[in-house]
Parts: sequence; C-alpha cells; structure tokens
Amino acid sequence: MYYNISDVSGFGAGAEYRFYFSSGEALRGWHAGPSAGYFSLEDDFNNSAGFFSIGGEVAHQWIFGEHFALDLFAGLGYVTGKSDNLAVSISSTAVSLGLSLGYAW
Repeated sequence: MYYNISDVSGFGAGAEYRFYFSSGEALRGWHAGPSAGYFSLEDDFNNSAGFFSIGGEVAHQWIFGEHFALDLFAGLGYVTGKSDNLAVSISSTAVSLGLSLGYAW
C-alpha cells in the first residue's frame, strides 16, 4: 500500500495467516493467527525510516448474504525500526482493535 499524508510518503506490505475454529463453513466464526509487516516512510527533507512488525490477532467474522464480510478483531504485536538520518530507533509493543468490511467470493 502506498500513502502520502502531510508531506510524508511511504510504502508498506504485510501478511497474515488465519486458523478458523468453527466446525461449520470456512470464513465464518472465530479465527486467530500470526501476522508480519514492513513499512518505510520518507518526508520532504529526505529523512527516512523503516519499521518491521510481528504479532498475532484473534477475531470473529460474519458473512452477510452470500458475499459481504464483517470482521471484528484484536491483536498484540511488536514493532521495531530506525531512522539512520535522524539517529532514532523504536522498539515497542502495539495493541490493535478494529473492524473490517470485505467481499468474500
């Protein structure tokens, strides 16, 4: 994903795997799994930073009709990164809560 907000632009990518616990149809019910990601930021003054994250999520997903998905999730992870230009480094835990909407086919 590419973004540009307030003179800071960047690129990021991530991956996750899901283990579904329901005995019924896949993509419905409770699931959990690991996730990992990387993103890079740069501002107009050529300061740049790169960050790596690793963690896990637990969630519940509903399918409405035949195709529309609603996923309510919570996660815990670790984020680390640094900026050589600014001599700054970060190592921290991160908590995530969210809601996602999607199309299942």
